[in-house]
Amino acid sequence: MFIGRVNGGPWRVTRAVSRPTVNHTDGEVPVNLKKVLVLAGVALVLFLLITRPEESASAVQTALGWLREGAESIITFIRSLFGTTTPLS
Repeated sequence: MFIGRVNGGPWRVTRAVSRPTVNHTDGEVPVNLKKVLVLAGVALVLFLLITRPEESASAVQTALGWLREGAESIITFIRSLFGTTTPLS
């Protein structure tokens, strides 16, 4: 928030407005790289799901298996850290 006079008039409370600085003199339009990469990633995933559904399902099952193994390792570590020896079911 900004408190000040505008053109010598009465005191006013205004919100600060951020304005992007533009340093492009050659007419280029800046592109948000993160947005482009996310859209490209989503497009690639959709393409693979449509063209190769069996391989995509296998890849997802493999990734979920890695996550499960990682979670089990963390649980084992915490149990050994606190001295509980109850095995996973």
